[in-house]
Amino acid sequence: MLPTLTVLAFAAGTDGICGTGTAAAQTWTTEPDYRIDAPGDWAGGFGRSAYLRVAPNGRRIVVRDAEPVDYTTTEWRILVYSPGGGLESEMGPDDFAGDLDPPMVVRAGESGFWLRQRDRAAWYPYGGGNPGETVVFPRGPQLESIFPLATGGFLGLASLSGGYSGWQAVVRLADGDGPDTIAVLDKRNIWLSIILRDPRQRRSFRSSLSRQPFPNDDMWWIDPEAGSIGVVRRNGPPGVAEVFEILASGDTAWHRRLSLPAVPLSPERAESAIEEKVDGLRAQAESYGLTTAQLRTVVEEALHVPSHLPVVSAVVATASGEVWLKTREVEDDSAVWYSIRGSDDESAPRRVLLPGSFWLSDAFGDHVWGFANEDAGPTRIVGLRLVPPPAR
Repeated sequence: MLPTLTVLAFAAGTDGICGTGTAAAQTWTTEPDYRIDAPGDWAGGFGRSAYLRVAPNGRRIVVRDAEPVDYTTTEWRILVYSPGGGLESEMGPDDFAGDLDPPMVVRAGESGFWLRQRDRAAWYPYGGGNPGETVVFPRGPQLESIFPLATGGFLGLASLSGGYSGWQAVVRLADGDGPDTIAVLDKRNIWLSIILRDPRQRRSFRSSLSRQPFPNDDMWWIDPEAGSIGVVRRNGPPGVAEVFEILASGDTAWHRRLSLPAVPLSPERAESAIEEKVDGLRAQAESYGLTTAQLRTVVEEALHVPSHLPVVSAVVATASGEVWLKTREVEDDSAVWYSIRGSDDESAPRRVLLPGSFWLSDAFGDHVWGFANEDAGPTRIVGLRLVPPPAR
């Protein structure tokens, strides 16, 4: 049984908590430095579900390369590279002890890497071989996204009321103990539930569940080494994001309030989302005796349509100790990211333009790493060198 939940809330404060906001954030750019092509005969390069992490010392890049074959089968392999692109090892399911499901997450360490699956995590030395340590996750009907901590115990998420209540608990688990709630994530505007009722029959109805087109739910990451969970709260005023890190003890390690450019949600885009959902439910609604006008009213009441787009659309906690936040801004066909130090450092965030075809996965030193399919070619690993703004 989960204890009574307390939602974490922070005072709005001033923009000074993150420096002087975006007005003082100078814009960095990038230049291509490394390109790493996928080995073997995967025609499209790295798979659609590829995942990349950089070791804490920056000496290795570990890739979980995965490509779904059908609904039940996924091809996968683990690749270890030097930053210069040298392939140090390539390992598939046959190179690991036991019968492994496709790993969900890989985490790079200095001497080896962790593979996380649904019910366990195992540590492997670079070069393959039997795991040095295997950790089986606690079982529970509500537990998900569990991570073992370097200090012992686990952090994870616990769904509430079937997972669609709008709230999700962050829980700490110690050996032999039940879950202890340390925070609550706001998930109220992530799910879209539409109920169609037949006006001719009082008890007849059909429900439809999908994702909201403009969700502003809390985003998160877990740092097993630090024993903490990071949260990006983006349901505040337009352009405001709260970023904070909570230790497994429940204490807040640091907190920053960022004021970033707010991007309005255009009436055309909002109308398109409404029409798309109405078109998808029109046949069902007609079978229930609902007119298009009645269906539209139901959809409009269920849709979360804010005045502005959620300020942050992606978050990446990197090996450099920085937290990178992707915004809704677009400049010269480039995506706009902001990086901050994972601390109470009050300096202004660094504003970085990344190519629109580049998917950021990690950062270390003066490079960002990720995947790109440049010129519609095969997907490859790309290392971009960060270029500071010209000196004034």
